[in-house]
Amino acid sequence: MNPRIFVGIAIVGIIGAIAAIAFSGTAVVSDVSDNTTFMSQQQESDVLPLKIQLEDIIIEQVDEKAAFVEVKFKVTNPNQKSILLQLVRYTLYEDIKNTGNTPELWNALTTNTPKWRITGDAFYNLSSMTAGGENELAFEFTK
Repeated sequence: MNPRIFVGIAIVGIIGAIAAIAFSGTAVVSDVSDNTTFMSQQQESDVLPLKIQLEDIIIEQVDEKAAFVEVKFKVTNPNQKSILLQLVRYTLYEDIKNTGNTPELWNALTTNTPKWRITGDAFYNLSSMTAGGENELAFEFTK
């Protein structure tokens, strides 16, 4: 018999096994313990929201044309499973009137007395390939 037939059957079998695992909706191994467990898709979809805190806003440098501001967040995962934090998107505002000219902003930055407001969204999901479903958390902070 032709050996190509056996190789073809083996390749089809491996692809079928990979597809069955990838699309089964179960996690065979828990990513936070050493126990082998079977978890239903419903259990994996119950994801608690991440906890986001504003840690600090630091004015690094201010010159005539640019201001460098460092924003630090602290993100905590209350879930037992690993979470992938994919993106934190935010907007940083300083509490001034928009007059078209911004001497109030530059004065606040150079004297380190701005009143900040941050709004944004964090996008995250379970670390499993089969978990699916992206989660979103909106946040707002003032300092």
